[in-house]
Amino acid sequence: MCFRPGSKERIVVLGSGWAGYALAKTISPSQASRILISPRSHFVFTPLIASTAVGTLEFRAAVEPCRKLGLTEFHQAWASNIDFANKTITIEANQRDGITARSGKDLLKGLEFQVPYDKLVVAVGCYSQTFGVEGVKEHACFLRDATDARTVRLKVLQKFEQAALPNASDAERKRLLHFAVVGGGPTGIEFAAELHDLVHEDLAKLYPELMPHVAITIYDIAPKVLPMFDRNLAAYATNIFKRAGIQVKTEHHLQGIRRDNDVLLMRIKEEPEEVAAGVVVWSTGLMQNPLVGRLVGHEVEGLGKIAKNSKTGGFAVDSHLRVQVETEEHDASGKQVQVTKPLPDVYAIGDCANIEGQALPATAQVASQQATYLGKRFNAGTSAQGTPTAPFQFRNWGTMAYLGGWRAIHQNGGDELKGRAAWILWRTAYLTKTMTKPSVNYGLYLVTDSTPEILGDRSLEEVVEASLRGGVTILQYRDKHSERSVAVDTAKKLHAIARRYNVPLLINDRVDVAVEVGCEGVHIGQDDMAYEEARKLLGSDKIIGVTASSKEEALKACQSGADYLGIGTVYSTQTKKDTKSIIGPSGVRDILLALHSAGYCSIPTVCIGGINANNTAPVLAAAGSPVKSLDGVAVVSALIAASDSAAAARDLLSKVIVAKIPEVIRAVADKTPLSHNMTNLVVQNFAANVALCVGASPIMANYAEEAADLAKLGGALVVNMGTVTPDGLNNYLQAIKAYNEADRPIVLDPVGAGATAVRRNAVKTLLDAGHFTVIKGNEGEVQTVAGATITQRGVDSTSSLNFAQKASLVRSIALQRHNVVVLTGAVDLVSDGVRTVAISNGHPYLGEVTGTGCTLGTTISAMVAAYGADPFLAAVAGAVMFGLAAELAAERSEVRGPGTFVPTFLDELYGIRQSTAKSDLRWLKMAKVKTVEVNVDDVPGN
Repeated sequence: MCFRPGSKERIVVLGSGWAGYALAKTISPSQASRILISPRSHFVFTPLIASTAVGTLEFRAAVEPCRKLGLTEFHQAWASNIDFANKTITIEANQRDGITARSGKDLLKGLEFQVPYDKLVVAVGCYSQTFGVEGVKEHACFLRDATDARTVRLKVLQKFEQAALPNASDAERKRLLHFAVVGGGPTGIEFAAELHDLVHEDLAKLYPELMPHVAITIYDIAPKVLPMFDRNLAAYATNIFKRAGIQVKTEHHLQGIRRDNDVLLMRIKEEPEEVAAGVVVWSTGLMQNPLVGRLVGHEVEGLGKIAKNSKTGGFAVDSHLRVQVETEEHDASGKQVQVTKPLPDVYAIGDCANIEGQALPATAQVASQQATYLGKRFNAGTSAQGTPTAPFQFRNWGTMAYLGGWRAIHQNGGDELKGRAAWILWRTAYLTKTMTKPSVNYGLYLVTDSTPEILGDRSLEEVVEASLRGGVTILQYRDKHSERSVAVDTAKKLHAIARRYNVPLLINDRVDVAVEVGCEGVHIGQDDMAYEEARKLLGSDKIIGVTASSKEEALKACQSGADYLGIGTVYSTQTKKDTKSIIGPSGVRDILLALHSAGYCSIPTVCIGGINANNTAPVLAAAGSPVKSLDGVAVVSALIAASDSAAAARDLLSKVIVAKIPEVIRAVADKTPLSHNMTNLVVQNFAANVALCVGASPIMANYAEEAADLAKLGGALVVNMGTVTPDGLNNYLQAIKAYNEADRPIVLDPVGAGATAVRRNAVKTLLDAGHFTVIKGNEGEVQTVAGATITQRGVDSTSSLNFAQKASLVRSIALQRHNVVVLTGAVDLVSDGVRTVAISNGHPYLGEVTGTGCTLGTTISAMVAAYGADPFLAAVAGAVMFGLAAELAAERSEVRGPGTFVPTFLDELYGIRQSTAKSDLRWLKMAKVKTVEVNVDDVPGN
């Protein structure tokens, strides 16, 4: 099986680590077809792995899915061989998420096929080196991936639970609560520090009686930890650890690990007897990827052997990162000499490559800088063999390590920093230099206008706050004429307001104002500052949007690197008299089609120009194309001139959301995603039929061993906690892990969560096990998710909260867990923490039929599987479709009660899907969706 090349040059990248992911992101999709091959479905921001392992940060903060790059092709697979003569790569589909490769454990491989390339970049990185120490692979935890971090966190919490059992002796508790870290480099040190913070700041409140038994020990064979830092900083770190009670044992050699019931026994050369530990974390040593080992020294027909770096065993590359081959040639005198030259169209970057004559460290800094260098060469067309270009040069930005208790160390050459100041630098650097910017919702984009004919005599700050309260999701301050000092003062006031609502503020055109205010970015027009200049001034972590009124302008902006596009002017408007052209909805559609053809589907877009409550829905419908639609609308006078800006914002955002619902339903019909239901026997048949009617492919599989394979099929998992048993709970946990590793959505339905202590504990266990895309439940179930101890009568829920309290509840859980929460009832509430809507569709018959709540979870799973870019919108679409089908069915003359309702309900679900496919959207007029006003007190930090 072989994938055929397209018309553009095919650049194939092997690996999704620091080098591979950054390169795939840097290469312009208009210049080449980007093909990424990796056994792992995501990029991992490794400096934050220690933080995620102990819960300081959520796992998703350190993980970025590869598919979000909008690649031409992504294959979750292993490269097993490369045919350099025919330019093809043999790959084998990965049956897990590739994480085990980092620790060298057994791998599961599947379908084998070939992928052709025009240019190949090998960026496969290194594995953890165990040095043949007995038992490390089998028993130790590693810290190379998010799955490793999740495993460590669960094991730490399990040890505390085991130690808390009443029959555990003090000796057993001491063994269980000894946490050993092998390796005194930055990763091991930072994990020990983060674990210490977790134990003494959080777990101490839950297990105060266990604190005397907790011990953390770092073992390293070197004379000192943190060898990359100078002696003073390393000594400072050691002293900090001693004061915190963390033991640091240098010049200690681990010789083996074995299991003894619930603990691990370590055989250490310098210790008289085996040392017990509840968890052992291995964080030392690197070894080359087996693919690299097979390729170096390989004879390439007619060219020579692939050169091997004698120090690391990786590829030998030149200063342009081209893989070298060694061959023998005759010099001018006829003497045979060994020469090296580039292997045509093959490059290597990151840990698997070494520039001959240079001793660069195996760090993320080197890998990402090499990726940027090579990507820019590809984009500029200067990567051809023999093309003159500047060689790669590494710029060292220094080394940092966290020591716990808000202390860190930083070293850059002779410059040193330690303590709280270093921690601030560490935290700021790592939380702002992740591969992508914070997620932004472009649904309702407000552009300000301070002119009296629009604003009147009202305060701009008051109007903006009212609009934010109504649901504005992104704010732009536009004022081209005020003095700079006035603009800065106003922008600071607006920024303070926007931050209270967790909404980004952009400045129109005036980059200097944005820099001084420190807001989230700028928006520039075609006649304003060039994108490249704005990026230099703002840095890589700020948002830059660009106006486009033609296909050419849009493509140029995307090629430059614009974060989003403002497309227009759609209609003439009184707020901007200098518009170059009125393009109408058809012009917007043409631009969207051009973006799709050029490979820029992932670039967010909003339309602007004369948009108001009356034309929002028609514009979104007319401008959208089957392959790319608008992400939102930008408005000025529709809110600034409104007598009630909050109400106007609520109305506009509701219209935007409703207008996008058919797009979600079409996505399900087009993709037929898998809906994997782990549910009780009572509703399996009903749930399967509902999934079929909405366009999904159902499978009812409660056995966890199937989950790893099913997770690879591009669907979603529904965990329906209808029947709680120990075996069932274990199956749920394994399935959650498999779907999290595959970066596929999960819907949790905590049925009857508050009914018994067993169910409450089961909910807590599931929530601690991984990330859920959507949590759906009735009021009592959602309160239990939030930590309340309530009593439910079976799966039923009596209401104890008013509407405002319910809205606050779903919003707070969504913000805390970074997901979507659906609270069902007479009026359903859906929130992602930023947007919250009330949906009034439905019928009392739904409450008279067993399993309707469960099958709503099935419906939502189909939507999030097909429309993963916006789980909130997917959940809203599922709830509206479900509720409308119930209303339509109840109106049918043949329906006399619950028994005749069910089959008619299924027919109506199917009918909505079919009507949507034919663009017959009359049913959409019945949608009852209202945006709920934001209560600023619900937003974190207020």
